[in-house]
Amino acid sequence: MPVHTNIPTFRSMNKAGAYYPDLIQCIGLTVMLFFAQLFSGAPRLLLNSIHIPAYWLYLADLVCYSVSFLVVIAIALGRLKKRNTGYTGLKFRRVSPGISLVAVIVAACIVIMATPVITVIPMPAFIEHLFNEMSTTNIFMILMTSVAAPILEEIFFRGIILDSLLKAYKPTPALIYSSLLFAIIHFNPWQGIEAFFLGLFLGWLYLRTRSLLPCIFVHFVNNAGNYLYDLDSLYSKMPAALLITLAAILIYLGVWFIERRTAGCSIES
Repeated sequence: MPVHTNIPTFRSMNKAGAYYPDLIQCIGLTVMLFFAQLFSGAPRLLLNSIHIPAYWLYLADLVCYSVSFLVVIAIALGRLKKRNTGYTGLKFRRVSPGISLVAVIVAACIVIMATPVITVIPMPAFIEHLFNEMSTTNIFMILMTSVAAPILEEIFFRGIILDSLLKAYKPTPALIYSSLLFAIIHFNPWQGIEAFFLGLFLGWLYLRTRSLLPCIFVHFVNNAGNYLYDLDSLYSKMPAALLITLAAILIYLGVWFIERRTAGCSIES
C-alpha cells in the first residue's frame, strides 16, 4: 500500500529536537498499558472468588478494561501536551461514508485471509474457553469488545502511538512498529496475528484520512461481526483458494478506491 514519505527520519528529528513519544517511549507506554490491564484484573478475580452472578463479572470486565486504557491514555496525552510545542490533539475529522464502508470490506477480507494461518496454530483448552467467554452475548461483554475496545484501542495505538511515530519515522516503519505493539498487547498469537495485519491497514487508513473516526468504525464493525458470522462456516461453504483469491481482489480494489478518494491528503495535515 503506497504511502507518502515526506516526513523527517528519526535521526534528523533528533537533531532538531525529539518528539514525544519516540519508539522506546511508545514501547514504554505499551508496557504501562500491559501492567495497567494486569492490575485491573484483580477486582475481577476478587469478585469471581465470592461467586457473584456472571452478569456482574462482565460489568467488572468492562469497567476494569476501560479504566486501564483511560489511565494510560490520560498519562500519554498529558505528556504529549507538555513536551511537544504545538500539539493539536487527537484527530477526529469527518470522512466520506464511502471510504469507511469500503474500509470495512477491506478489513473483513484481511480477516478472511488471516484465518487459515491462525487456525493451524494449536489452541489450548483454557484459551478456547476464554474466547468463548468473550463471544458471549452478555450486554457488558458486547459493550467492551464492540464499543470500548474500538474507541480506546484506536485512540491509543493510532491516535497516540502511530501519530507520534509518524513524526519521527517514515510511514512504513511507523506502521510496522505500531502494528507490532498492537499485536503484542493482545497477549496471544490467535488474536495477535490478525491484529498485526488489521493494525497495518488501520494505520494506513489513519495515514490516508488523518482521522480516527473511520478507524474506530472499521474496528467496531470487525469486533461486532464476531457475534454475527462464523468464518469457519464460510470456509466450509467455499473452496479456500477461491475465497482467498476473492478477498485479495477486494483488498486491492478497496485500497485503490481509498487512495483515489484521499489523493492530495498531506501526512502532516
